[in-house]
Amino acid sequence: MRYATKALLLGFLAACIAVSPANAQEYLFAVDVPSDLGGSTFTPWSLADRTATGYVESAALPAPLHVASLHREQNGDWLFSVRWPVDLGGTTYEPRDVVRWDGSSFSLEFDGEASDLPPWVTIDALYRSLDNDELVLSVDSPVEPNGDLLAPADLFQPFDGFSKVFEAKAFDIAPELNLVAATMDPESGNLLLAFDLPGKLLDLETDPGEIVSWDGNQFQVWAADPAWPAGSTLAGLSPVEAAGETPSAGGGMLRLERLTPTRVRLTWGASCSGADIDYAVYSGDMSSGIFTGHEPNTCSTAGATSWEMDEPEPEAYFLVTAQTASREGSYGRDSAGGERPASLTACAPRSAPACP
Repeated sequence: MRYATKALLLGFLAACIAVSPANAQEYLFAVDVPSDLGGSTFTPWSLADRTATGYVESAALPAPLHVASLHREQNGDWLFSVRWPVDLGGTTYEPRDVVRWDGSSFSLEFDGEASDLPPWVTIDALYRSLDNDELVLSVDSPVEPNGDLLAPADLFQPFDGFSKVFEAKAFDIAPELNLVAATMDPESGNLLLAFDLPGKLLDLETDPGEIVSWDGNQFQVWAADPAWPAGSTLAGLSPVEAAGETPSAGGGMLRLERLTPTRVRLTWGASCSGADIDYAVYSGDMSSGIFTGHEPNTCSTAGATSWEMDEPEPEAYFLVTAQTASREGSYGRDSAGGERPASLTACAPRSAPACP
């Protein structure tokens, strides 16, 4: 098994390095109207991804559904609300509901009617709190479900007596300003917010399409696109969690074993990051001495730290990347200590570092 020895000699030493340009934030989002972003048109049913290099469509919901808010779960499921009632899989969902989509089927995550939200409101911001894992929501119209006014720029937890987690009047936010996207930055824990109109947050001026960070003391611009199209606003926002390295410190290195005369199995140590849910396996031909042509052998091992395949060519090499729901991590370093290049047919955009 000459290829096995050479594959191991490639030094399957993964590392986490930053690949994003300075000040370029990455996030998942939707838009309220068809919008030209980076030369591509995104519809209100597109689930878009702001990567380190531009905008791509991560997924698409059935047209002409209009997303009003969204959140990406760690397991890859999407939570979203709709602008108008829509039938999905034989069930009608209202704008006051939160829907779960696992990529193939839809289910009710939050029942607005059962939670005493009036039928005329739309949930237009939602995320899952990093503090207690509960949903946090905002609605587009003033409501008083428990006798306490909820304004369109407030955030509240519906399962805790509609308790507020962000109150607009505490920051003198104008009543006509509507919160249209919110989430928590998994790296800093700061609250990320976007609004539908130009407005003022304490001393900070903000515009539609701009994402603002609140750290408990001050507002700062977290992400802004100077080319953001006029008349378009965000319709949901979810963070991108960085993928880790494989293997983690002390974990098993990449190993190759023969199972049958024609089948082999790769095994490796688990990722360093708890956000990782899957792995991709790449292979390439090392006979040229240029290790840049690796292509996916599989883009998913279903979370397993092993992969079986037909016996590869004698000069094959292998790389394994850890994956979150939307990103993949390092491809490892070469013998000179440089980061191996991403595949030209990568399974997912490569992330910023997630591990020390």
